[in-house]
Amino acid sequence: MSNIRTERMAEGVNIRLVPARQFKTNRITVFFNVPLKREYVTKISLLRQVMKRGSKNYPTLTSLATELEEMYGASLSGGIRKKGDGELFYFTVEYIADRFVGENLTKKATALLNEVVFNPFVENGGFSEEYLNQEKNNLKNYIEGIINDKREYAQLRCVSEMFDGEPYGIFEYGYVEDFDDVTPQNLYEFYKDIINEASVEIFVSGTFDEDDVINEIRNGFEIPQRNGKETETTIAKPRAEIKRITERMDITQSKLCIGLSCDVNYESEDYYALVLYNTVFGGSPFSKLFNNVREKLSLAYFVFSRVDKMKGFMLISSGIENDKYDEAYNEIMVQMSKMQAGDITEGEIVAAKKALANSFNSMRDSLAGMEDFYMSQIICKTNDTLDGIIDKINGVTKDEIVEVGKKIKLNTIYFLTGKEEK
Repeated sequence: MSNIRTERMAEGVNIRLVPARQFKTNRITVFFNVPLKREYVTKISLLRQVMKRGSKNYPTLTSLATELEEMYGASLSGGIRKKGDGELFYFTVEYIADRFVGENLTKKATALLNEVVFNPFVENGGFSEEYLNQEKNNLKNYIEGIINDKREYAQLRCVSEMFDGEPYGIFEYGYVEDFDDVTPQNLYEFYKDIINEASVEIFVSGTFDEDDVINEIRNGFEIPQRNGKETETTIAKPRAEIKRITERMDITQSKLCIGLSCDVNYESEDYYALVLYNTVFGGSPFSKLFNNVREKLSLAYFVFSRVDKMKGFMLISSGIENDKYDEAYNEIMVQMSKMQAGDITEGEIVAAKKALANSFNSMRDSLAGMEDFYMSQIICKTNDTLDGIIDKINGVTKDEIVEVGKKIKLNTIYFLTGKEEK
């Protein structure tokens, strides 16, 4: 990652500087990297919401909003993100770069982020019971509302079945049935464990004097050193017998999701061949799945595939008529077999390489995109730049694409369809 500067702040705590003068805003994010565990996810999901409600010196949303407004309309956000067998729990402040306002907003942003992350609002030995109850209700509505988006629901169900019993199969936003076990007091104790033990990455992106911003971070954040343990991620393994699940609901459009083991991850020499395979197969508007399953044969309302970099699996997602399962599934398999047999044109490869180059270059168009790219590099322990990745993609040959395709094996088939007629 030669494009960024790294400074060690303490044991298990790093500062990452991402210069980007093309933007008028700066962004500071504190990431906590924790393992995916069933006993963690619900508490972490609630934490990110409760902590945004107030801090020691800004105990209400109103007081936080007032401070952000005085910083020329800065924004505060927080989130969670699944990365392999771990998840990122983070908070971000985005604000106008100092050079455009003539004052040190970086210092104010650092102070506010330190308040929210390291000095949360606490009462009676725990978080606010009022805030927690409200956020439980909000999270409950979100989790239970996922079923209304059948496409997303089917993909989540396929992944959970494919990785049942493994960390990656855990839903990172948590489980409603675990809410009763979360109290203001034990959530606060959990918060202290996470804050003091998880590895921390502090990203500063935008325009700044590097030495000055490092001093601001060192002086502005109260972070003790820790022995943050790195999360080990295992790739998807083929099954001896394909797992098949059919779920029925009162719907008119079925969702067919297929999980495939690729035996390839970011460390594999043929990873970028797999990325190109996916782009030609189902990961682009000109893909074989789109042109054949949807456009030519009208077997799907939508169909696409994607590859997970860290877990080494492919997910095919499609929306079909309830009675078109066999035809759609068979045609998807036909297109996969054709690619494994070398039925890939030079034009398809050129178009895929161009599409991927555009996709990677587009990461430079947002501070959040670059931040996510470099955070993924850190987790994967790779040192690629965007230009370096594009060069690797352009160096992939047709034979390499065909060979990596032969590694792809069916793992899990999930079918969400209508109720049986009586």
